Amino acid sequence: MRTSLLLLVLSALPAMAGLISNPTAGIFDSAYTNAGVTGSFSGQAFNASFSATACFDGFCPGQAVPGAGPDYDVSDPLTMKLTGFQTVCASGFGCQGLADAYFSFVATQNAQYGASFATDGYASPGLYLNFGGLLVNQNTSTSLSGNQTLAVPPVSIVGPVQMVEINDSFSLGTLNVSAGDRILARVSLIFPAMGPGESIILPDSLTLTLADTAVPEPATWGLMAAALAVLVIGRTRLS
Repeated sequence: MRTSLLLLVLSALPAMAGLISNPTAGIFDSAYTNAGVTGSFSGQAFNASFSATACFDGFCPGQAVPGAGPDYDVSDPLTMKLTGFQTVCASGFGCQGLADAYFSFVATQNAQYGASFATDGYASPGLYLNFGGLLVNQNTSTSLSGNQTLAVPPVSIVGPVQMVEINDSFSLGTLNVSAGDRILARVSLIFPAMGPGESIILPDSLTLTLADTAVPEPATWGLMAAALAVLVIGRTRLS
């Protein structure tokens, strides 16, 4: 009886926020057509050599190998990354452009996502970068957006030769999500003016992180208390 009650209570508790369905992840894929949890690009873009991977954390390069889907148990909190990013200006006239990673997924539970952007890596001294993006609940037509400018110091600090370490983050606010809602996301890095040979390297980020900040309803707190009571009673009887 005790075991059955405990299983019933646990089944009623909120599910893991990292479970998503039917995801897409792609570089420059504004139509959200690249199905799966990873998507890569390597080649020339904006007169620069360019390589990067868009991925859901948990399935980025070197992490778990994705299954067939359509459901994926990704890291919790849910983090979408533009990772392994590297661009070097190959033009004698300079380069300007942007790196865009696009993601989508179907939510499998109700949540209130607290959204935040972060970036860290290296860039040539003196560059101005802009990072941020967009988060949209397609079912309710609600959205969050924002960006932040980074002025890379003009002198080398730490890192590869002639490169400056960059690290910054900011919050977008919260977005309410219901089970079955389709969520669209865009993660962007804009480089308005890179000189010949200048570069940007982001080994493990730009990231958009969604943390479920919803407080359990009173009924859920009661279930959690009941579960703990069952465990305590069981332990008392065994001692």
